[in-house]
Amino acid sequence: MDIEGAECEALSGATHFFQTAKNLDFAICTYHRRNDCKKIKEYLDKMNCIYKQMGGYLFVKHRLRKAIIRGQKK
Repeated sequence: MDIEGAECEALSGATHFFQTAKNLDFAICTYHRRNDCKKIKEYLDKMNCIYKQMGGYLFVKHRLRKAIIRGQKK
């Protein structure tokens, strides 16, 4: 999911989906807003997802930010 800074809002609307999904694989961009990485990880923890912050970074607004979380929900 790369929706230009609306990732957290999209996840908040997808709570039922994450609670009921089986065998879900996902990738979510975490670099658009300063606190996206933390907020997205907190959300995924609440949804009992297994995920990993990928090693890549992007230079955004004069700073390096972690770029992508990949994971799954079984």
